[in-house]
Amino acid sequence: MEKLIAGKSIEVNEEGYLTKFAQWDKTVGEELAKEANIDLSDRHWEVLNYLQTEHKNE
Repeated sequence: MEKLIAGKSIEVNEEGYLTKFAQWDKTVGEELAKEANIDLSDRHWEVLNYLQTEHKNE
């Protein structure tokens, strides 16, 4: 199923989670955080960037 996030058509599953790693970027992350009422701090981005790097290396 597709969902419009940050002006982009993004593949998500029934629970709303992204299914294609390559579709995630900072803009999508910011929009998802906004939908969840989360203000992303610099520390959040450090963790998100770390997880992105680890996932790419698997």
